[in-house]
Amino acid sequence: MFGYNGSRNSGGQKSQAQEPQVTTPQNTEKDSPLKKTLVLFIKIAVAAVIVALLIKYNYQDFRNGIREFNYYWFIPAFIAYVTHMFFCSWRWYRLAQMIGVKLSVNEAFVVTMQSYFWSLVIPGGAIGGDVARLAITAKRQPPGAKAEGILTILMDRAIGMVALFGMTIVLVLLSIPQLMNIEIAGTELSNTVKIAGIIAILLLCIAGNAAMMALFFHRQLTKLAIVRRLFAWGDSQSHGMVQRLTDAIDLYAKNWRQLSYLTIVSVFMVHGMTVLAVLFLIYGLNISQISLIGIFTAVSIGNIAGLIPLSLSGIGLRDAVLLGLLRADNLPDNIAVIPILYSALIIGVNILCAVFFIADSGSKTSGKENS
Repeated sequence: MFGYNGSRNSGGQKSQAQEPQVTTPQNTEKDSPLKKTLVLFIKIAVAAVIVALLIKYNYQDFRNGIREFNYYWFIPAFIAYVTHMFFCSWRWYRLAQMIGVKLSVNEAFVVTMQSYFWSLVIPGGAIGGDVARLAITAKRQPPGAKAEGILTILMDRAIGMVALFGMTIVLVLLSIPQLMNIEIAGTELSNTVKIAGIIAILLLCIAGNAAMMALFFHRQLTKLAIVRRLFAWGDSQSHGMVQRLTDAIDLYAKNWRQLSYLTIVSVFMVHGMTVLAVLFLIYGLNISQISLIGIFTAVSIGNIAGLIPLSLSGIGLRDAVLLGLLRADNLPDNIAVIPILYSALIIGVNILCAVFFIADSGSKTSGKENS
């Protein structure tokens, strides 16, 4: 299944030294089951409270939306959302191939689907799903290959973030009139507050992309004596893991054209598909006057809000932000139902991902090549 096809140690042999243990979803539960359960219930409670307040303050609009919605539009919305998940797994597969980590398309898809299910039950939302993917990947790989396998997931998340933040920067600049119309709970905000909010979103996206890009400048950082000593210490404590990680990052840097390609694909086929899913749901309300830029902006900023690990898989926070931005785009009042339907779609698809635990019949570790 997973294996590392490469050699960077002297003598051309892969290091078989023991690597630091990676926490799995299973042993995390054993370590602190009460704490995990408590945090999960808090996440559920936060999500439930926010959704309940949204429905309470928009009850009539929500009720009208439920009555008027054509539920056949759930079918194309479902297809669009699953397509976004497939391209997430395909992106991870391509990133694994770049540094010689053997991972088949099927394995990438199955483990990615499992991580979407875990995102519902591991605190941290979408990030919690990545924690599960890290654990599953590390568990499947042979000794001496865990670091590179884990790096593929971190790089996958980095590419996805760069695509989302970069796209959002462009969309925010194109949607300033829409963002200046936003209100919170029917309260009109001052222009100063709105401008401050727009600047905050832009700074967040710029800082996020800068943090992701900093990965590729580790060689420049090691020119500083203190950083060089830290790297050397970390390398000695991790049986050479730091050196292998930096070598793998260098391989990614040399493939910057492929990384750029994957980033562009992510804009349209990953984040763009979530926008398309929401657009199909809006079509279910038979709304004809739609600004595509406005929908793209609303969903993109909503998805960024959903990354904040304060509720279950971003449910509640994403709904509130999405509703506020959709209304700022002067859509009909019954648009209040769309964020709730979008969250219902996400929850439903993530629950269905549980079937991939049954479908996954591969061994936990293997050094064999996969076709």
